[in-house]
This record gives sequence, structure tokens and C-alpha cells, in this order.
Amino acid sequence: MRKILLLLAVLVLVAGCGNVEGSVSTPGFLPVSASITVSDHKVEFKGEVSMATPLGEVSIGVTIGEPIDDDKIRVVFRDHHRLGGTDQVFDVRTGGDEFEAVLDGRTVVTVRDHQVVIDITDSSVTEVRFRPTEASARAGQGWWATTFYHPFDLFDWAYSDATMTDWPPLGFIWFLVRLVFALLLAVLDVYLTLVFVLAWLVSLVGGNTGGNITVGLCALVTIFAIGAFVTSA
Repeated sequence: MRKILLLLAVLVLVAGCGNVEGSVSTPGFLPVSASITVSDHKVEFKGEVSMATPLGEVSIGVTIGEPIDDDKIRVVFRDHHRLGGTDQVFDVRTGGDEFEAVLDGRTVVTVRDHQVVIDITDSSVTEVRFRPTEASARAGQGWWATTFYHPFDLFDWAYSDATMTDWPPLGFIWFLVRLVFALLLAVLDVYLTLVFVLAWLVSLVGGNTGGNITVGLCALVTIFAIGAFVTSA
């Protein structure tokens, strides 16, 4: 009976770990942002300033002659009052991903065709940060962006030391119980991690379909192996 329960548990775990569509949280910002001095609307970059290249300040609408590289976005800060109306132009290195600009942590401005124009005339904008769009982040993460399981998910789910100092000694005892349970799950985690890393490697060549097939084949092999073990015992 115990072997049958073990078989059912493994079937549930392996079958539930396929590559399925899921939501992805918005990735972090670039380590560079633009700060606008409100008094004179002068734009300065902070953070890794080497990622931003100033191209100059020109009259509104005047095109900067240099072409935009594929791994950069062109950011134009437009001020209708400064010096009779100017564009302060910068190239920001992004690595080729699609990006969007977040104004003061609230308003999002989409970058189109590697260029974005941000109006700072009314001085309400004081800081601009840049982040990849969600679609670009998904494409960049590939297999791991949509897979149901990630390495050592079960251990992370089971382990917690938050209660160690609560209700002595019950909090510590509960911590020990969860630790033992997490270590047991870690054994299964090692197997699942190997399967999904292998599927990720296959997905680099065959796409997510190849990764899904790899997970499915591993699941079938596991089912047959456990079935053979149960029937032979």
C-alpha cells in the first residue's frame, strides 16, 4: 500500500510540473535613471552613468544625425520653455531589449522604435527610470518565464525559520518539523531540478516545445520505472 501511495504522489508531482503559461512580475529597473533639476530643467543621469551617452541639446524637432544602435534607446527630454524650446537628447544602452520609461514611479511611457520623447515643460517630472517591458522580459527568460517548476521550489515552499523564537520551545520544535519535511522534499527537488535543467537546455535548441517534450518523456520514464518497481516487489 505504501508503494502505491508513493507512485500516486510522484505521478501528481511530475504531471503537474509541465511548462504552462503564467504571469511574470515586472523586472527590476536598469541601474541608471535620469534626474531633472526643476529650477532649470537640466537633465542629469545617475547610477551607472556609462550606460547613458549625451548627444547634445538642440532646438525642438531638430534630428540628431547619429543612427540609433540596436542595443540602445534614444531618450529626448523636451522643454518648451528652456532656451526658447529645446530637446536634451541621450542614448541609453539597454542590451537590445524593449524598454519603457517610468516617470516619478507612476506614469509609464512606452519606447517605440528605440525612441521616446518625455515632456518636462511643466516641471512635474523629476525622475525617469527605465525597465524592460513585460513582453521583453518573458522573451529574455525563455523557458523559465513560463515553466511551472523552478529549481528547489519544493524546499523553498516547505522551509521557514520564522517561528524559531516564537512561543519557546514550540516555535523551535515547529521549525525542526518543517526543516525535516523540507529536507525530504529536497531529495525530490534534486530530481525535478535535473529534469527541468535538462529541459531548459533542450529548449535552447528546440524552443519551449522541445522543453515540454523533454519533461513529458522524463515523466513517462519515471512512471514506468516506479510501476516496474511496484509490480516486481
